[in-house]
Amino acid sequence: ALPGLGHACGHNLICTMAVGSGIAMREFADELGGEIVVIGTPAEETAGAKVEMSKKHAFDDLDVAMMSHPAYADCDSLNTNAIKCFQVEFFGRAAHAAAFPEDGINALDAMIQLFSGVGFLRQQVKDGSRIHGVILDGGKAPNIIPDYTKALFYARAPRFAYAMELSERIYDIARGAALATGIGQTVGGVIPLIYFIRKNTSNLRIKATMIKMDAVIKSAFNGLSELMTSIASSIVSMVYNLQLMKYAGENGVASYGVLMYVQFIFIGILFGYTLGTTPIVGYHYGAGNKKELNNLLKRSLKLEYIGGVVLFIIGQLLAKPISFVFVGYDAELWALTIHAFRIFISSFFTALNNGPVSAIISTLRSLVFELGSVIILPLILGLNGIWGAVAVAELAATIVSWSLLIGFNKRYGYFIKKNSAI
Repeated sequence: ALPGLGHACGHNLICTMAVGSGIAMREFADELGGEIVVIGTPAEETAGAKVEMSKKHAFDDLDVAMMSHPAYADCDSLNTNAIKCFQVEFFGRAAHAAAFPEDGINALDAMIQLFSGVGFLRQQVKDGSRIHGVILDGGKAPNIIPDYTKALFYARAPRFAYAMELSERIYDIARGAALATGIGQTVGGVIPLIYFIRKNTSNLRIKATMIKMDAVIKSAFNGLSELMTSIASSIVSMVYNLQLMKYAGENGVASYGVLMYVQFIFIGILFGYTLGTTPIVGYHYGAGNKKELNNLLKRSLKLEYIGGVVLFIIGQLLAKPISFVFVGYDAELWALTIHAFRIFISSFFTALNNGPVSAIISTLRSLVFELGSVIILPLILGLNGIWGAVAVAELAATIVSWSLLIGFNKRYGYFIKKNSAI
């Protein structure tokens, strides 16, 4: 039987016709001087049951063997292809497709390459041969890079030996697809490394240098916030997916993937400004220009808050069309994503990514506020608690950021009273 179709090839009729024929022929057995035997052959098409039964001598005492098979026309004989059935599996490494795609190895990429290779192989097979394949497992959610995929293939040919040869050629394509997918993860890093290690025409070259531990420690400390953000993002993403699977199933995880994609676009607008002003802040702080620091802080606060409000309004107005671009193919999923989008996007209204102690803010925002919200809020608000977790975390981070800004003002001097001397 075929999944979802049942006995589309009429194999259920084979058994019925065989039993009916056996009962009818029994009346003539004594007259003909013979014996009628009805033998069932399970797993006929894929496993070749009669072949194994013949090897075990099930038909040794029979003079004639026959069967009936439904067809689109009447015929007294039929030539059929031999078949080789096999599965192909690829194992990769899962990662969040929106947040950390570089950490994943996509098993689905390998599977797609395999099907492309099989498509090219079909041009060079003998007449009468056929190759069929279907993906049984292609991943669980769009925002998760698949770490496992599985496909089922049938290789058919007039002779079993050639069916086996076709299956071996498909195995070779699968091995090549797996190798190509793995190599593709390293090429981008290895080629530049080789180029800059050897002599080249540019002014850049990798070579041994003296290690200044004080500079290394300062650099490591300066990047602590990025480290904590990466660690926290990985943990929070896993908890989000677990909570969404619990409260909303696969549709919830898919909606979360849409929100992450859109969030990165929205954040990128404000994040670009932050990256652009960072060296300016460093310059004026080093030069002791507290007045310029004060002016820059005022402008930045205005831009951050005005930008947050504008993005919030845009998100509310465009929730439907933005969601439709990603999940318009499924009405239920689309409705869920629109609802989630309007709650989730409210985080831009309260977002403030400032503060002199960014590592503390990053750690509190992600590992404490957001992680705590995504665990606790669903117990009170259900699914809406998951979508609102980011907004709550951003609000708490804003309060912490302002507290640190005020607390460190005496050290950095970015808040200046109107009549104070510079």
